[in-house]
Amino acid sequence: MNTFVILLKSTGKKLTKALILRHINHLRHLDDTNRYLLGGPFIESGNGMIVIVADNKEEANQIAKSDPFVQEGVRTYEIFQLELANRSNQYLLDDES
Repeated sequence: MNTFVILLKSTGKKLTKALILRHINHLRHLDDTNRYLLGGPFIESGNGMIVIVADNKEEANQIAKSDPFVQEGVRTYEIFQLELANRSNQYLLDDES
């Protein structure tokens, strides 16, 4: 499994409560299927992010496209694969450095 960041950017279209609930159900489904790691809106803007695990970028793209925010055109998205830096991989320290 690979880790991907889905950056969601506001298109300026208004969110409705019904659409927000559909988005939350989408996140719940991702969580229930062990795809969701974390996510949320950025306080300073109408943008946000979702961090997921997927087999490849194509699967991550399908997950992003299935988000009701994207389907309804209130958010556009970009996807980036994230190389996790943590204690177990010495925060990506190259041993030959």
